[in-house]
Amino acid sequence: MLTNSDIDALALSVYTRIEKHLSVDHLEFELRLCLYKSALIQTLAKKKKTVVPVSTQQLKGNMTVGVSEPHFLRLKEQLEAQTAEEETRPDGAKRAKLETSGSLIRSYKVLEDVFCNNNRYTYLIEKEAGKEVKTLQEVINKKRLTCDDFYVSQLPYGIRINLNEERLRDSTATTPAPPPPPLDDSKGPTGFTRKKERFTFTDKDSCLCFDLTKVTTNNKSVSYEVEVEGMFTNPKEQLNKEWIRATVERVSEWLSVLREEEDK
Repeated sequence: MLTNSDIDALALSVYTRIEKHLSVDHLEFELRLCLYKSALIQTLAKKKKTVVPVSTQQLKGNMTVGVSEPHFLRLKEQLEAQTAEEETRPDGAKRAKLETSGSLIRSYKVLEDVFCNNNRYTYLIEKEAGKEVKTLQEVINKKRLTCDDFYVSQLPYGIRINLNEERLRDSTATTPAPPPPPLDDSKGPTGFTRKKERFTFTDKDSCLCFDLTKVTTNNKSVSYEVEVEGMFTNPKEQLNKEWIRATVERVSEWLSVLREEEDK
């Protein structure tokens, strides 16, 4: 688990970078867990610091978004233990006890993202009469404003914190994505498709949600992604150094069980 001084330094570093962007509309704050290759860990460990900002040059080819499948399942198990209890309505259906203070609200969706023409088309996938039905939910254009990566010696994963501007391109959500062109690695993921089985755990009191997502791409690769995202009604007021600090501290506590289990 991170020390208070480590958390303070990390929160200050991130806030200093994002502060000038807080007046931008449609902000997205995301904290993602990342795997480091052993060569990078060995290099950074020599600095003998617990939290090390990682430069772009150091990261080149040495960082992968995601966690291992066993850790994905363990972290999901932890969040489910904090999920609000359910109660039965008169019609026999279940509903979450939203009034339970400090509890997480759980949801599950299967989504598909198609990246085309600099936009992300997101579809909700549902089963109807035994068939998959895809409904377009939104078309988003995302612009990266900041990206900060940290090697954390006490945790099994590195931390990447992004601030993005997300603009809705089609508020009516009725226009399907064009047929994806063939993948062209030289131009990035044009026409790239990601199917996402996503578990979301929302904490409205803390203005954040935890997304745990199994991702399968159109080239059949599978990854397990863990992301913590801010949920703000007024980012300029709510996205402050104190909120970043509290979020990093919570993630540190959440991940510390993985380190403790590895040390046994």
